[in-house]
Amino acid sequence: MIDNAEKVVLAPTGPLVNTELRNAIDPQISAKYKYSGAFSWPRRFFEVRQDNVSKDWENLPFTEILGKDTQEPEEDHISRLVWTEENWAPDQHRVDCVLGITQASEATIQKLIDRDESVPQQKIALLIDGNDAGPQLRLREFLGGLSPQALFDELKRKRYKEDDSEEDVVEANRRLIYIANLDAWGIVALVGTSPESLFLVLGDFLFNFICGSPSIGVSFSTQGPETFSMQFSFPYRAWRSTKQLMMDGRINKSTGKAVRSSRDVTFLRRLARFEEGRKDKDTDGIYATNISCMVTGYDQSRWTGLVLLETWYEEANDDPSPDMVARYENDFQDGVLLDPLCRGKDDVVKGEWSPRPYFIRVLEVRLVQVHREWASLFYHLQERMNALITRHKECAKRARDPILTRKPSMPMHDRTTRELVELENGINDMKEIWVELAQDLQETVRCGELFMKSDVLYFRNRDEPSDDASTCFPPLTQIRKTFNNLEQLRQKLDDMQKKCREMAEDVASASKMVTDPVPSAFTARSNWRLCGQRTKGFDMDYG
Repeated sequence: MIDNAEKVVLAPTGPLVNTELRNAIDPQISAKYKYSGAFSWPRRFFEVRQDNVSKDWENLPFTEILGKDTQEPEEDHISRLVWTEENWAPDQHRVDCVLGITQASEATIQKLIDRDESVPQQKIALLIDGNDAGPQLRLREFLGGLSPQALFDELKRKRYKEDDSEEDVVEANRRLIYIANLDAWGIVALVGTSPESLFLVLGDFLFNFICGSPSIGVSFSTQGPETFSMQFSFPYRAWRSTKQLMMDGRINKSTGKAVRSSRDVTFLRRLARFEEGRKDKDTDGIYATNISCMVTGYDQSRWTGLVLLETWYEEANDDPSPDMVARYENDFQDGVLLDPLCRGKDDVVKGEWSPRPYFIRVLEVRLVQVHREWASLFYHLQERMNALITRHKECAKRARDPILTRKPSMPMHDRTTRELVELENGINDMKEIWVELAQDLQETVRCGELFMKSDVLYFRNRDEPSDDASTCFPPLTQIRKTFNNLEQLRQKLDDMQKKCREMAEDVASASKMVTDPVPSAFTARSNWRLCGQRTKGFDMDYG
């Protein structure tokens, strides 16, 4: 029986991490559980058996096997990662999406093996390995931020003991991988170290992240090792005011463009005559970005958690943002080892060690992050929109002043005409922004609706021989709430589109009045009388 008293788990060269040991997973399967139903997990998920996983196979990168068996070039390994059929045209865009990034940087697995000097040294990753199989939790040494080369080297180490002589090996039953700003070298580091069980699900995951495809769901393998996979991918837009517009340095060779887009919207401040008084912040930008997570493995005790996200649009300063690798290095130096996949909300040891509750916890935390980024973006745009509405009303009122229509040569007439043209162009640009944002958010909301109607049931089966359903229930209520908040925000984006259309139509009408003024009542009566006299004279002459 495991003592639940507070213990100390020591990362080999790091600070002390205090934790309470949890009860070990009970491998006994309830006789009442029949493993039936559309959303029942297979029996093997609950059976913690040491003989159903080939440890030497799991310790071996799948690309090494492919190289020996097929003699195919390395690029074909990456292509194989994402294709569904060999040399099939519909798969080409998937191949280009991933291969285009590695080709642009000339990144290869072989260069990592050779420790080539061209491999960048920037820290992009965190790796936390450990297990709870024994009487106490054990963690491998936490090495802090890892460069692509260091990540490759660590992932190449044996994950499992292959025989009893390897007593010093801390088995990585639970592996947590965190990568910020995944680049070409990060891709080849992952591909070049993944065993077959991870390799077979990594392709779709990388594709969704790189191409910004929203998705969320649960699946079970139909070929290769018998594994499960839970994943989500949420593209979103982030608002940042910085000294200069930030640009994504990752290039896709197939398109010649940056992986993520940056949009300078500082013009909205000038258009709305809106200033926030921040002298050191002179560029407003809207940045495309993405968060993706996958939890995959064999059973409740042997699994991998992987999160990919981006911080390239953040300005570097002394206090790193919550998603920067340096943030977790600083925390570790202060004596705490926080889980980066959960954005530092949970302690690495005290957090969830069962894959389903862990995935739901990450989903809860990251979905709130996505919502708050969208809400921040909406707040800043709405501020400018409100100021623009005020300016629009003032300008439209001046444009309808009878003085301007009677005396088009006045200087005020010219100024108003120019202002109306500027407003019309600016409002149309803003309408385009609202439309684009609403479409992006709509895709995420739809994914959430489908998940809450279907795959959420994989986490709510109370007949299973585990407490996962009870553990998942509280965060699932928060997830539903956040998806509802995103839907409400999407509706507000639609309202802003409608308001922009109305303003654009009103400005166009006012502009027409100024450039093509309607004759005044006095002028119209005079012209009518003159026309009448001319007509009368013509009739008399004709008669």
